Amino acid sequence: MEFALTDEYALNHGIEYAAVRSVLERHGMPWVSRFEPGELQLHEEIHLAPDHEAAVRYVYDHFVGIAVVRFEADDAARLGPWMARITPELEVFDRITLHDLARGEDVVDKSFGLRGLAATVHDHWLSAYLAVESALDDPRPDIRRIALLAMSRMGWKEFVPVLEQRLPVEEVEAVRTEIQTLLTGLALHGKSLALDRRQP
Repeated sequence: MEFALTDEYALNHGIEYAAVRSVLERHGMPWVSRFEPGELQLHEEIHLAPDHEAAVRYVYDHFVGIAVVRFEADDAARLGPWMARITPELEVFDRITLHDLARGEDVVDKSFGLRGLAATVHDHWLSAYLAVESALDDPRPDIRRIALLAMSRMGWKEFVPVLEQRLPVEEVEAVRTEIQTLLTGLALHGKSLALDRRQP
């Protein structure tokens, strides 16, 4: 079943699906289906409202190591109430919070924010692009590698000029190799999102 509207939140580390399922079922949204994880298939657990007005998916994105709760409905009047009931009982991060973490300096928070953006941002949100782009200039190689992971997961061709600019100045060989690999991958399989630079 597909719905017109979706909203996604990254779950904090350590929150397992069992805890999510317990909350959803307590609010009258039983489990209905599962997608088993595979090389390219994310692990999904689907819960559906009794009248089929909304659904919630637990999705584990193994590419970036982030679990997501995705709310789905055909209109905001149905989506909003479910989100308002369920999100307070789960430790979740919206995209604005993930962006702020990705822009911060703490290594753990920054890593989580970058990976969370990669798992939850599927459209052309300029702020997410800029947060990931700026992380590629972080002085810490581990953060630069997380930025590359996020770029790879997002798959946006708009990252190509950023990578081409970074490649000749990157001093860490492993990071330089990852940049070259990602450049090749984006050239072959990247998607263009026509980023609107007027967005906040």
